Amino acid sequence: MNWKKFKNKFIHEKQDEACFIIGIDLGNATSAIAFYDVNNNTPEIIDISGGYGKPTVPTVMQYINDTKEWVFGEYALLNRSEGRDITLSSLMEKLGRKEYVEIDRRPVSVASILGMYLKELLGNVNSINPKAEIVGIIVSIPSYLGEDAKDELLTAFKLSGYEKEVINLVSDRECIFSRYYFDRKIERERVVLLDFGSRELRGGVYEIEPNDGENITVKSLSSLFDTRLGTDNIDETLNKFMTQTYCMNMNTTPTLLTQQVKDNIKAFVYQHKDLLFQKSQKPVRLYYNFAYPPFQQTITKDEMVEIINPFRHEFIEFVDRVLEKNMSDDATKIKTSDIRTIICTGGGFEMTWAREVVQSIFEGSNIVFYKNSKCVVAEGASVIAAKMLEVTTGESFTTEDKSQVHIDIGLNVTKDKKTRFIPIIERNSFWWQAHEPKFFLVNSEDCDDVKLELFERNLDGDLKLIGDLVLDDLPKRPKGTTKIKFSLEFLNYNEVEATISDLGFGEIFPSTDYERKFLINIFVS
Repeated sequence: MNWKKFKNKFIHEKQDEACFIIGIDLGNATSAIAFYDVNNNTPEIIDISGGYGKPTVPTVMQYINDTKEWVFGEYALLNRSEGRDITLSSLMEKLGRKEYVEIDRRPVSVASILGMYLKELLGNVNSINPKAEIVGIIVSIPSYLGEDAKDELLTAFKLSGYEKEVINLVSDRECIFSRYYFDRKIERERVVLLDFGSRELRGGVYEIEPNDGENITVKSLSSLFDTRLGTDNIDETLNKFMTQTYCMNMNTTPTLLTQQVKDNIKAFVYQHKDLLFQKSQKPVRLYYNFAYPPFQQTITKDEMVEIINPFRHEFIEFVDRVLEKNMSDDATKIKTSDIRTIICTGGGFEMTWAREVVQSIFEGSNIVFYKNSKCVVAEGASVIAAKMLEVTTGESFTTEDKSQVHIDIGLNVTKDKKTRFIPIIERNSFWWQAHEPKFFLVNSEDCDDVKLELFERNLDGDLKLIGDLVLDDLPKRPKGTTKIKFSLEFLNYNEVEATISDLGFGEIFPSTDYERKFLINIFVS
């Protein structure tokens, strides 16, 4: 890797602004890029907007059919093309699926498109200094990005021409902790991290334990996400509201709108949502200049409250679940009084109501809001890059997290003299998620003592017996006429409850109230 040859460069030579240490936050909706200012020893955001106050850029690429060229970022999002052009968004979400898009009757991989995006994104470094040389890049990734997705992301960097400059892929949580503790003394404390992004609201409770070494292990006591609370959902709600307003003034219905009008409304929402949510205490007058004839519409405070309130309530419930789903030894609900610091990052916290909700829940605590909340991860990534290049000192953070299940849990079922493992809880799911039940027919003549064997299956496919489930006193029926429902649920991160109930067999043998529950201890590492 090229970056290693620069490891000692900053020690022996006085550096100007020609060598850039970069941190990138690749988001599903927007992305940010930061550099570590060696002379002032601080991370700095690169203003991709060219000074217009938007340091992030939409993670969007568009192929213009008429000119056979690609455009990048905000222009691609706002371009009105009457449906002729191909606009590609949510690129990070598509990684790991080996997806292709048809462009001019030929397949183009998502990794290739993301590579073009990265080339444009990193090209902004040259806007600071045309002779700029990138000497190292840390890329922030979502905490639970799969291995296939990571491979495609590295392929995208290879196609962009920056593969050798990439130092590492680092979880977004570690980037946030590196940024927060960059200029603070590390003390023992419990911290709540809330990351309000486009796809989801992520939250967790973490225990910080300082030590004398260079690496700090952050213990995750809870780690949840809720896709209903991503800012994309708020945009969609606002889009429906704006569409209704348009239809009312234009005397039409949503089903009659052309694709161009729908795209115009979507762009209109993007342009005005910050104004609406940040100024939600006052009426806002909007000018629908794309309509013919144009018209004005005043959005009242009550209308904004009606839009926001469902998200406000779900936000409060989400934080309550974050405190409840505790993976510590006592596994009791964490109290707000146990929390010393709340770190709030992500574009969602640019909305006034989101900040107000956090302040109401953690009243009196140290709540950290950032001026550019979308850029915290990128800044933290640049700090980690500077540490890797030995430009600055300080501890590195790694997160110990047991919220994901790293094994399959299920039953070995024999049918037609063949045994097959059927997973109920699948690897890489989260222990706090709901898991779909399975349904089986009991093929035993004797229903007095039917035994089910619960197994865990590791990555190599090896099975380990973790529980014998004996069903005594099942309703007596002919062979193959007893259907049972089998479900598994984690009560906490290392204890599973199995529930088996009788569903009968159609109208011939009605279901009964028969139900058995079993507790199985399991260590999820």
